[in-house]
Amino acid sequence: TTLFRSQTFTVKDMTAPTSVKGKATVDGYIVTFALSGKDNSGSIAKYVVTCGDQSVETTTETAVLSDFGVGKQTAYVVAYDAEGNASKETKVSFTVKDATPPEKVTGLAVPVVDGKYKATLSWDTGVDNSGKVANYEIQLDDGKILKSSKTTLNVSNLSVGEHTYRVRAVDKEKNVGEWSEVQTFTVRDMTAPGNVSVKAKVEGNSLLLSWKTPKDNVGVTGYILKHGANLEHSEFLAADKLAFRIDGIAKGSYQYQLIAVDAEGNESKPKNGKATIKTDLPT
Repeated sequence: TTLFRSQTFTVKDMTAPTSVKGKATVDGYIVTFALSGKDNSGSIAKYVVTCGDQSVETTTETAVLSDFGVGKQTAYVVAYDAEGNASKETKVSFTVKDATPPEKVTGLAVPVVDGKYKATLSWDTGVDNSGKVANYEIQLDDGKILKSSKTTLNVSNLSVGEHTYRVRAVDKEKNVGEWSEVQTFTVRDMTAPGNVSVKAKVEGNSLLLSWKTPKDNVGVTGYILKHGANLEHSEFLAADKLAFRIDGIAKGSYQYQLIAVDAEGNESKPKNGKATIKTDLPT
């Protein structure tokens, strides 16, 4: 009788994982990779994801890398089975966009307002991690948001009184920076009152002058009246004074001049006139 002995031996898994894939999802400067692959043993033991000098190992189907720079990036995924067989590298490309807003704008200047109530708002050049600010948003007097691609903005039709403005920077990825500090400036009244229309009535040796309040963008605050044979007399009249009587005028020619004045001292064009006194003064 012939006896046979049995011999035991082990066949190791020598087949690397296949069909390895990776999908990158970018959130700011953090990238999450969704991983998948196939192996003849039934499952993947681990994945290694490498991008530049960063590398992460995971036993799940998710890997996370962070602190990326702005621009196009390429990561490489390798899957390993339980025996340590490594798959071929799978390339995963993605783009990291700028997610950092520009710095707070500074250097807002006090604008100079011209006689037509126009001014130029200006500020320092904004700073952004991308190297350049795309544009600026400006809010004047808490109104609607205005825009400028320069560090200046021309404004017009400014009303008399105090005004404010503030600025914020926006980069090309639409990241919006913080509002600047508020700059305050004052617009003075630079518009003179309209011309005064004066009526003159002679009554013996008296002259009665009367007028209506002329138009002004803010309001008339008074009148300067000069009168006399050579305008040698001067009076300042309150805004509600719309008539003035001059008595004791000698026979002859008598002149008058009336000027309207506003709170800023802007003066209207003088209204000049003459009246003839035909009556001798009583002795």
